[in-house]
Amino acid sequence: MRTSRTARLIDVAKAAGVSLGAASTVINGGKTSIQVGEESRRRILEAARQLKYRPNLTARALSGKSTRLIGIVNAVISQYSSAVFVNHILSVAANYDYHTLLDIVHVGNHVIFDKGVEGLENLLARHPDGLIFMGIPDQEVMKHTTVPNVTIGFKDNRHSDFSFDLEAGGYMAGLHLAKHGRRRVLFICTSQDANKEKLFGLRRAWQESGFAPDAVVVIERVLNDIYGVEDLILREIENGADAAFCSNDFLAARLLAFLHDRKIHVPQEIAVIGFDGDIFSSIITPSLTTVVQPFQECAERAVKLLIERIEGKESGRKRRKNIKLLPGFFTGQSCGCETGVLPIAGWSRDMLFLEEFFGKRISKYEDFILQHQMKKE
Repeated sequence: MRTSRTARLIDVAKAAGVSLGAASTVINGGKTSIQVGEESRRRILEAARQLKYRPNLTARALSGKSTRLIGIVNAVISQYSSAVFVNHILSVAANYDYHTLLDIVHVGNHVIFDKGVEGLENLLARHPDGLIFMGIPDQEVMKHTTVPNVTIGFKDNRHSDFSFDLEAGGYMAGLHLAKHGRRRVLFICTSQDANKEKLFGLRRAWQESGFAPDAVVVIERVLNDIYGVEDLILREIENGADAAFCSNDFLAARLLAFLHDRKIHVPQEIAVIGFDGDIFSSIITPSLTTVVQPFQECAERAVKLLIERIEGKESGRKRRKNIKLLPGFFTGQSCGCETGVLPIAGWSRDMLFLEEFFGKRISKYEDFILQHQMKKE
């Protein structure tokens, strides 16, 4: 069967030898009094495949039928971890037989309100069944949505269904470094304001370990690089800094390269811990110890909650869940632990985070805390 124009539903019906109503029942679903036998259903689906028929989503939406579309409104698509997080959501949505639309409302380091509203309206024009909002701080944008939605990582957690417990991640890093006997730690970050929760957790762990507040030194760097602050890092190491906690894994990897160039041994002279759980942490030398963000868990729970809201199955009052997801911890060699040789992770575009290959080697938060309970003097 060949066609020189866009196939219509009536073309499918004629090719399958059935009525238009029968073809509509199979292709569009929904409640109907028309009964379609298995053989007729097979012919209809085969005809639709050969004719490359695609349902009119606008017509489906106007008739009250599901478009099987989920829109993802993402404020930070230019960053590695956020981009891979979106990939997790795409995969989970596909498992539920939903297609996804992605709209970017991020410009530089700021969300432009007018552009955000325009992008959202363009996305809504495609009639998604629901939306997932990722990290958009302006609630005015939210007022323009008219479909079920889930929110992830809003700056004001009152407006989030799910967010990441960054303070817990900083706390884990601090406890682990203290367990290794480190006494003075550098917190190297892209922006102190954006990473204040991680810093708070680090300081809390340091304080519980009996160290003075000035034993935590903040080195702020706007870009994901340590060049420009090399002299400051070297000076702090000379002054006794024996540990470094970086706000992301890229910074940690750049730090390891810099220390290697300066012949400063890791972890013998200084221990290093990263944050996020990027797959390259396992293949650099030494392998990077890092706090692992629960991106897979968040994607699964967010998509499941959105589908419950779309189908009207959510129990209780419809309000934001305010659920903080706890991180995990991957132990490499850069902290001073004896991990042995790690298995080589085969490369795949879909395997970009440690949890996908080293899941069994990542400690859950609760288990980690039990293992790191501080003994009082």
